[in-house]
Amino acid sequence: MKNKNSQLLLPLGAVLLTAFVVFFSMKNELLQAGILYVLIICLVIYIIISKKEVKKIFRQHNQLEEKLKNSENYIQSVFESQENITVVTNGTYLTKANKAFYEHLGYKSLESFHKQHNCLSEFFEYVPDLEYISLRSYGIDWLSVVVEKKNNKIDTKAKINNDVFSINAKKIDGVNTGEYVVMLTNVSDMVNYQKKLEYQVNQVVQKLEKQNEIILKQEKQAVLGDLIGIIAHQLKQPLNNIGLLAQGINEEHQFGDLTKESLDSTTESIMKKIRFMSETIDDFKDFFRPDKVSKEFSINECVEKTVSLVSAQFMTNKLQILYACQSDFKIRSFETELQQVVLNIISNSKDILLEKEIETPIVSINVYTEDNKGYIEIEDNGGGIPEDVLPKIFDSYFTTKGEKGTGIGLHLCKLIIEDNMNGKITAHTEDGKAMFKIELWELL
Repeated sequence: MKNKNSQLLLPLGAVLLTAFVVFFSMKNELLQAGILYVLIICLVIYIIISKKEVKKIFRQHNQLEEKLKNSENYIQSVFESQENITVVTNGTYLTKANKAFYEHLGYKSLESFHKQHNCLSEFFEYVPDLEYISLRSYGIDWLSVVVEKKNNKIDTKAKINNDVFSINAKKIDGVNTGEYVVMLTNVSDMVNYQKKLEYQVNQVVQKLEKQNEIILKQEKQAVLGDLIGIIAHQLKQPLNNIGLLAQGINEEHQFGDLTKESLDSTTESIMKKIRFMSETIDDFKDFFRPDKVSKEFSINECVEKTVSLVSAQFMTNKLQILYACQSDFKIRSFETELQQVVLNIISNSKDILLEKEIETPIVSINVYTEDNKGYIEIEDNGGGIPEDVLPKIFDSYFTTKGEKGTGIGLHLCKLIIEDNMNGKITAHTEDGKAMFKIELWELL
């Protein structure tokens, strides 16, 4: 509410004005003297009240000036207390800066700074990275770029005197100067730490890659050892047969029973065995030769060739391998890689069956199509996969074979099927049997 004295000024002024009008309009001297007396009293009262009001207005003005000064001092103290570089600028001209600004750039005052420069942006070094702000990259609109990126939650940096700063900007509300408070936080230590961390990570990755190379070599050597064993089994029987046939020819010759017909027959038998061994060697040679380009191939033929590679070894160990193709299909990929997957799973089944000494050991393979997808199912009656092993069976370096295993075989199978062939491989136990299912989607 207004002060009572200030409320009296307006009516008192009206009375004075009315009295002056009446005074000059009246001709009676006695009345004029009375009115003059009233005018003088009202004028004195008006002056006294006005003087008090003026003093009050001056006092309020002084109080407001003091508050404004205190507020400016407070804002300045907050501004100066910032450890980060803090400035006020419209993007082209600097109007205010804190102590950290002068210390970092080596100036004593804003006046000394403006003798050579207009804005902080002149110190931004060019970095060929969109994350960094510079006049070369964004021109005088650099400040609007900072604000836009901040609104999109994109970090913005600037490089000044080889130090890296993170930039934040906020427009000053209530003024039309287009000025912003800009704060630069020194993140050089963090950037250097990130670089150091990246270097350390790269070193670890390189070590892991070397270890992986060693393990992969060990896995290849293990596979090579298995394949050599398979080759030995495949060639042993025909070699024995050739030896027996040669011995028979020698005996017939000693006893004079060798005829042209028996010689031709024996020679033909030997040549069949030799052709069989030559085809076997070619099959293994193709298996060892990595495919350089993908090609169209039959899944039935691919699996049949893989089964033929291990058939002699399975017979020697008295293991049955049953193969059925309900419906053949073709894909375009790397055939030897799929052979490697099938062979790896079959070899694992063989090892389990021999280790557990199953009475009637059987490995079954089934190829079929369903809903425009192709499937290869491989199962063995070795008792299934333990529940605690199943979730980790395709993990790298996981093995149940102890020092004999590398933990790479099934992991590679998963990589080949899912990454190279855009398929899927799963494993589960069904009726005490370990079941591996390969699902292929891109049929021709």
